[in-house]
Amino acid sequence: MTRDPQALRVGDSERDQAVDALAAHHAAGRIDFAAYEDRAAAALNAGHRDELCALFADLPDPRPPYAEKAPTAKTSSAGRAAAWAAGAVWPLTLVIVLLTGVWQLVLIPVAFTAVTGVSLRSHRRTRRRRDRG
Repeated sequence: MTRDPQALRVGDSERDQAVDALAAHHAAGRIDFAAYEDRAAAALNAGHRDELCALFADLPDPRPPYAEKAPTAKTSSAGRAAAWAAGAVWPLTLVIVLLTGVWQLVLIPVAFTAVTGVSLRSHRRTRRRRDRG
């Protein structure tokens, strides 16, 4: 049985670390006093690590050791290539249409965008299901 480390219960020392880090952010001017008060109160009432981590989602370091930044999603090379091609095909087609006068060429980027958009969206949905389950 694997345990999610963010679902673990926290003690007073973890709550104190969170309040100290929030105080540092307030002192640096990243959050105002009202936000500091709200977040500090939430930190002191937190029962699990994920509750404390949520308080730092929009803040840089310092943060408590258990509140590491969430890993950013990396786009695959195929996804980057499809995004680049989708971005390039429309302007290229418009230039060709203006030069040749053949307006039917606009159907090429429409079809390309429809095909790549559907495949990228389904890939994202599949990855999201895999990450959840």
